[in-house]
Amino acid sequence: YGTAGAVILGIPIGVFTAMFLAKAAPPRIAAVIQGTVELLAGIPSVVYGLVGMTVLVPGVQKAFHLSSGATLFSAIVVLTIMILPYIISVSATALRAVPREYEEASLALGANYTETWFRVSLRAAKSGVAAAVIQGVGRALGEAMAIIMVAGNVANMPGLFQSVRFLTTAIVSEMSYASYGSLQRQALFSIGLVLFLTGVNVGFMPVGSFLGESIAAHESYSWLLIPIAMLIGYFIVSAEPAVHVLNRQVEEITAGAIPASAMNAALSIGVSVSLALAMIRVLTGISIMWFLIPGYVLSLALSFVVPKIFTSIAFDSGGVASGPMTATFLLPFAMGACDALGGNVVTDAFGVVAMVAMTPLVTIQLLGVSYQRKLSKRTPVPAVGQVEEIIELA
Repeated sequence: YGTAGAVILGIPIGVFTAMFLAKAAPPRIAAVIQGTVELLAGIPSVVYGLVGMTVLVPGVQKAFHLSSGATLFSAIVVLTIMILPYIISVSATALRAVPREYEEASLALGANYTETWFRVSLRAAKSGVAAAVIQGVGRALGEAMAIIMVAGNVANMPGLFQSVRFLTTAIVSEMSYASYGSLQRQALFSIGLVLFLTGVNVGFMPVGSFLGESIAAHESYSWLLIPIAMLIGYFIVSAEPAVHVLNRQVEEITAGAIPASAMNAALSIGVSVSLALAMIRVLTGISIMWFLIPGYVLSLALSFVVPKIFTSIAFDSGGVASGPMTATFLLPFAMGACDALGGNVVTDAFGVVAMVAMTPLVTIQLLGVSYQRKLSKRTPVPAVGQVEEIIELA
């Protein structure tokens, strides 16, 4: 309810403000307002909560004659103020990027400035405005510290002028004393999972599904799914935080013998190949077993000939590569493409995560084979014990 209220209030205010800054405001006024918006974006959430607790909560209490001003209404107001900088900044940038020719053509046809801004410019910038709204919703869903200070933190049924407890504030307030293994702790982790999946559903999943459907909708060019998926797979590895951590750890543990750049390239190639195979499955309907069984057989065979450290790294890399971006973007991408082609989502689209987890086992161990060959080509340095004895001449 708090997020919904903040979005209902924040979207019109943010979009109208962005329109004013991008199209109507004089340059000096626009610069002042833009600077204020950027300043608001950099303020910590605790400061928002503190100001709300000392100013907003007493004001709500007096204005509505309540026993306490720490209510859902106060939380909605604070959340609205917190998400406005994101909506305004991104929306204004998107509106400024609309080609001037669109507006000039509209004005030439007899439309006034207001009609042009809202019927031409806003429609042309709708993708950027939608991204701004998604970013604002994500900020509102994940906020905890400011809300816990103004919402009352009482477990009640939602009421506009009642003290309530948000899901995020429940995690913050109860996690410290929830015993390990208890039902309470499991419930708190479940709340976190719900929030994560909600944010994923709002953000990455629709984008991935839409992209897959759009590419596969053109039947004569459906084969483009394979190279586009390979390109996405190659670069999406960089979006996985755990991949960067693994690469640095491997470089540190091996004292630079296995550089992070080589690890990143091997993982990128592996994910790229896995997505190409997954799109072949979507286009042809081939069973996933035709890819998984040979892949794992090859990875197990390589484990007998490569240095043991590469085998260990390879199996760790399989789990790291199939991280959040795989489940939230790549799988919906395959499902959207499968829907557009009229295939069976269960048999053709699912299995992307398994493919992404399998191919790094092969590519990292092939990196180990290359590493072993380079070592064998180097000229061995004589050991101390192999130095010939020096015979002194009398």
